Amino acid sequence: MIVRLAGPGRAAADEGMNYESSEGGVGNLMEEGRPVAYTALENGTPVISRSGHTIGTLDRVLGDDKGFILHGIVVKTGKGPRLVARDAIERMTTTQILCTLTDEQARDLPQAPSIPASGIKSWIPRKAKTGGPPKG
Repeated sequence: MIVRLAGPGRAAADEGMNYESSEGGVGNLMEEGRPVAYTALENGTPVISRSGHTIGTLDRVLGDDKGFILHGIVVKTGKGPRLVARDAIERMTTTQILCTLTDEQARDLPQAPSIPASGIKSWIPRKAKTGGPPKG
């Protein structure tokens, strides 16, 4: 997807300027937030389905402890913690995590493992903007 600002310059984007995407449609950068790396995600960030419905909120991040590769996220839902694989994550921003999942797929997400697989590090993102994996 290509995003073009509908106004000149980054300052306009910071003020909530609308944008147009190559897929058609218009959004607002303040509503959708600024893109972030998975290491900057915050605990409690809403996780959203393709149709715009809230699946739940971010609980934990699963990453490779050697190469800092995102493997997925654990989402708090009304049915307990659910696993969302990285391939189902379209975009991560300061205000939400947008997924490619349909509402039906979101309802059928697998339960998250209590202990991550070997070589996978699990951490709870901080509420502050200094989130990321713990040191050590």
